[in-house]
Amino acid sequence: MFQRSRAAVTILPIFILLTSFCLADVGKTGTISVDHRFHDFGYVPMDYRFVHIFVISNTGQGDLLIEKITSNCDCTSANIADTLLKPGDSTELRILFHTRDYYGLTNRKITIYSNDPEHPELELTHSSNIGIFSKEYLVRPVSVFFLPKSSGKDITLINITKNEITYDLEISRDSLYTLNKHSGKISGGQGQLIHVQPREDTKKGTFYSSLTVIFHSEPETRITVPVKIVSY
Repeated sequence: MFQRSRAAVTILPIFILLTSFCLADVGKTGTISVDHRFHDFGYVPMDYRFVHIFVISNTGQGDLLIEKITSNCDCTSANIADTLLKPGDSTELRILFHTRDYYGLTNRKITIYSNDPEHPELELTHSSNIGIFSKEYLVRPVSVFFLPKSSGKDITLINITKNEITYDLEISRDSLYTLNKHSGKISGGQGQLIHVQPREDTKKGTFYSSLTVIFHSEPETRITVPVKIVSY
């Protein structure tokens, strides 16, 4: 009488088990998610570069592939740290916005193309008011530029109104600089000094960043200061 070997009996269930796992993975796709889809730079000066970072995550059960990223304007470039995200992974999408040749209220769009079947095209937008100054609050100077071995610089937040105002400082996620204060109050007709210090561990090269001052008025007033750091 013919008898099956014990090896054949053992291998067959293992083969069936592995096949079931493979079939279970079929159809699993990545799901694209972003921490926010709109960013407001607020009031900004003309002919400067501004940076903002969006966080892209994969909240699905399969791999998320970022196929391409486009902008509806050559004034905005976008770079993503990783194009393949495993389930649960996140990455940073860094946009660089140049306000040259633009004036007034400006809205721009970035589109992310991915293998997410539900959201194959995800749109992100950013807004700014270029070359126009707030009538109630100011930041001076309008930009900050650091050369190598700089000891830091001060900017002044100015409250032109007669009423006390509270403020917060929104720093860029790239952390190219530090601040001595992140929030506070300014009496009417007064100013507040903020010290901006470039990080000592900045790599060699030329880097752009941004610092946004949020005045908690009604409506909210946002003023973004471009930060440029040159390190040799």
